[in-house]
Amino acid sequence: MKLVPVNIKVKFGKAIVKLENHESRAKTAEGVEIYLKMRPANEVQPIAVIPDGTLDKYKHCRPVIIACDWVVA
Repeated sequence: MKLVPVNIKVKFGKAIVKLENHESRAKTAEGVEIYLKMRPANEVQPIAVIPDGTLDKYKHCRPVIIACDWVVA
């Protein structure tokens, strides 16, 4: 049985984005793209793609999943 996350809220810095499912991508107001990387054993890793020129602003930020629901795929 494989479970996948849906209705995912990810916090990055001061921004919170909502992803519909594990294949969705979203951008913050500052242009940081957030998506999820699925790993073995139903592990999910949030990934942030930081635009050029803003690395100093976000170098200490890490994307964190703050809420999600799980459904059987």
